[in-house]
Amino acid sequence: QEFGQNQGSTWQATCKETGGGGDCFFHAVGSILQTMLFESNDAQQQAHVLKYFQPDDFRQGKLHLVEKLRAMVVAQLATMQPEEFLDFVQQL
Repeated sequence: QEFGQNQGSTWQATCKETGGGGDCFFHAVGSILQTMLFESNDAQQQAHVLKYFQPDDFRQGKLHLVEKLRAMVVAQLATMQPEEFLDFVQQL
């Protein structure tokens, strides 16, 4: 699997496993969202989470939620121009 493989005038990005799985970030974010939705008494927090997630996303298990979060990140990254992507990576 290669990252940044040129496909004509577009770039194809794929992931490369380098160990560790990379899921800890997504598990942490999922846990925060779950707390905001199910344990908060703040209706604004709950409504904001429900703009992007359904309660079933949390009930289907952690793997489902991690996969959904990854897909959301990929969808956002896929819209970036190469220069914008590099600027984003440099800010990490």
